[in-house]
Amino acid sequence: MDAQFKIHSVQAENITPTNNLLDFDIPAGEVYDFTKSYISVNARMTGSNAQANHANAIFNVGGKFNQGQADTSRYMKSNMLVKNARLNSAMGGKVEELRDVNILRSFLDNVYEPQSVFLGNEYNNLMPIRTYEKFGSVSPLVDLTCESGDSSRYIDKTIKIPLSDILNVGSVQKFDTRRLGKCRLNLELDLGTDAAPKLTADGANFNNAYYGTENNGCLLNITAGGSDVNLTSAVLARGGGTAAKVYDEDFAEHLGFYIGCAVKTTNGKLDGTAGDMAQAFATITDITYAETTGQITLTFSNSLGTIPATKTTADIKLQPSDDNEITTKSITLSQAEIVLHALGSSNIGQVPPQLNYTTYSLERDNGSANTAFKRQYECEPSAINAIVLLRGHSDLIYPNNLPDSTRTAINNELTTDRQVDSYNPIFFNQLNKLALNQGREIKNVIGKNYVKNAPAASVDRGSIANDGSNLSYLVEPLPITNGMKLVEFEINDAGGSQDISVYKEVLASI
Repeated sequence: MDAQFKIHSVQAENITPTNNLLDFDIPAGEVYDFTKSYISVNARMTGSNAQANHANAIFNVGGKFNQGQADTSRYMKSNMLVKNARLNSAMGGKVEELRDVNILRSFLDNVYEPQSVFLGNEYNNLMPIRTYEKFGSVSPLVDLTCESGDSSRYIDKTIKIPLSDILNVGSVQKFDTRRLGKCRLNLELDLGTDAAPKLTADGANFNNAYYGTENNGCLLNITAGGSDVNLTSAVLARGGGTAAKVYDEDFAEHLGFYIGCAVKTTNGKLDGTAGDMAQAFATITDITYAETTGQITLTFSNSLGTIPATKTTADIKLQPSDDNEITTKSITLSQAEIVLHALGSSNIGQVPPQLNYTTYSLERDNGSANTAFKRQYECEPSAINAIVLLRGHSDLIYPNNLPDSTRTAINNELTTDRQVDSYNPIFFNQLNKLALNQGREIKNVIGKNYVKNAPAASVDRGSIANDGSNLSYLVEPLPITNGMKLVEFEINDAGGSQDISVYKEVLASI
């Protein structure tokens, strides 16, 4: 029978920009399926503000990551946290080492995973992303409920980073530590500094227009009757507040409010004729659904105001608190461990005496803003692929410096008979040849960075950037040679080439 081993990191519990190293000792004597093994990190989120009526609120907060140049708008997988990785074996020495893991994986994950798979990983992520719902996004680090009697809460969320999303050896299904002995995995996380952390908390995006101009936060008009009435509960209404809004039984997926939600009024009249009501703040303490009518009733922690006797409210609208109103919010990472899937004796079968895989060597360079950059790089005899990722600034972890055209020569022989324009048929042909060399299949060639918060006018899941920030790369399959080979890259960019990362994929065995 297969077994799982959970091994804590050697370091202390809390992970911070200062304590950003993780070391895991992998015991000998087992055959591990690395494709089912992963790094597990506990994430915890908190949020609050100074509003007394929000004292018990649960804020919809998630993580955001500065991916360079203070850009926190992009959605990426949790492996973006890993900067450098190394796996050593007691009997075989260095198994694999990869620098700038997050830069390489931001490219590989994009082209090898369909959009739905890439974005579907949100369950194991610390970032929210805009989904089908027009109201915005829900953080994966909170447990929000709309069911009457339940309570929303902040949760300890397990963030999973598969080994295969860090090192190539993570794709090995039979890693034999009976032969290789005890191993150690070293990880360096990319968390910035204490003064300028890269990972911070963020109020998950709400689309304010959904609640306001689109009237989905509108309350049903209420007539006070013979005496003054405190507005402590209300039915959600259609625009104008004259008719109740009707939901079906899966209302919890589409509501845009939840129990524990901090809300504020943005519009409305308590007497139907006078000026706008004063802005009120409250927390939703209960949500009830009437099966016979489909109406939703919100109950508040305090009165939103007093309805004068015989008067009728008009056009009262609610929306959740904005990110800038969540004055105290934090995210903490702790309890890092590696979860290893060990094969049982009946599932091991024949284990090859030699482990074959590929690994990457990295060469960093800078184009010094040259508009016509050309340079040769030495590649190992067993190098089968070259991936060149182009970035506008050195602190970016995604390639964004899209060139006008490129051309490659191997040992002074050009590999194409013309310049290769970005995203033209020859460009895609090169990408497909790279994938064939890796024994994989390209699943996504759209080449744009995913944005966490989709444009308000779009309800499509995983809307992508419209700002021209296409993933910027050139790839070249390489022949295996007897000696070192010279690979020349010519990059033409009217804006000038900046930071260049040349990843050379080489055959490895142990």
